[in-house]
Amino acid sequence: IDPWSSIGETFELTPLASNTAERIQQSRLIERVSQVVMAVLIVFALYSAARGIMLLAGEMGTHRDRYPKWIVRLFTWLDRVLERFVSLPEARSILRRGRPNAANAASTKYRNPMAGEGAEGRLEDVQRYVLHSFDALCALGEDLGRPRRRDETPYEFLRHLPREMLPLKREAGEVVELYVRSAYSKIPPDAAILDRLRKFWFEYERMRKRYIR
Repeated sequence: IDPWSSIGETFELTPLASNTAERIQQSRLIERVSQVVMAVLIVFALYSAARGIMLLAGEMGTHRDRYPKWIVRLFTWLDRVLERFVSLPEARSILRRGRPNAANAASTKYRNPMAGEGAEGRLEDVQRYVLHSFDALCALGEDLGRPRRRDETPYEFLRHLPREMLPLKREAGEVVELYVRSAYSKIPPDAAILDRLRKFWFEYERMRKRYIR
């Protein structure tokens, strides 16, 4: 039984309507949320495009004989520019922790073995260049707090590179591949291998200067 009807009371329900100020505030909130979502999507798209360009540049560096030279040069330049932005957080993190001293760093004992030998290099010394490059890679890992363990294969060492060396991982992977090949068979003299080693040393020395004072 409705108690209100028994005493003769009558009433009407009035709808609650938001005022103009509330509607404007809700509209602005929705607009701001939409802008944030759009900005996140744009940043994600730009980052994905940058990573795609870097991967394509790396593939061109490995198989540069398949592409015109001007395309290889363009993507190599783009790769270097984008790598600087991608690797900035790692650089800042290690600078806050402190960098190894050059006098005690293991990697400072290694230099580009092809430096000063001209564009062609010495093809008969390819295997020696590969072994030297792999040793230099292990030395830099040691300086940055992740030395190669005695029971660790080259591929396992590559998978566990320190964060600071991740921008070098593509070039390091090529050196590891060449090192493993040299351990089981003699690497044939090949100018393309020299090009891959030169790219490794270019990135290696740039990274070492960044972290070794």
